[in-house]
Amino acid sequence: IGVGSTQEVLHTELREKYGQAFTDAVKNHDYTPFGGENDQMIRERVHSFMRELESVQAENIAVVGSEGTILHMMTYVLQTNFNIHSLRIKNCSISVLAFENGAWKLERFAYTPALV
Repeated sequence: IGVGSTQEVLHTELREKYGQAFTDAVKNHDYTPFGGENDQMIRERVHSFMRELESVQAENIAVVGSEGTILHMMTYVLQTNFNIHSLRIKNCSISVLAFENGAWKLERFAYTPALV
């Protein structure tokens, strides 16, 4: 998520400077008052990226992203608008998507193999 001018600033400093406006931005996932993005903007950006992936001629592609990005990818693959904030994905988990014969399928979601 693009958080605009709040990027790389401690939350304590932002709460002190902006008060309820910053608290609301975090709660609502809407950083547009600070030059950032909201959920709809992120969704559109991620879905555009997914459409681009559909034309890439490669056997395997690795995409590394944040929890929000991955969940928006899932809304695209599953063709649904579920509340992405109701799911949590563990750090370093692996989700596997496949695009075959013009359709996406979810092969693995938020898999966390034992790390050695």
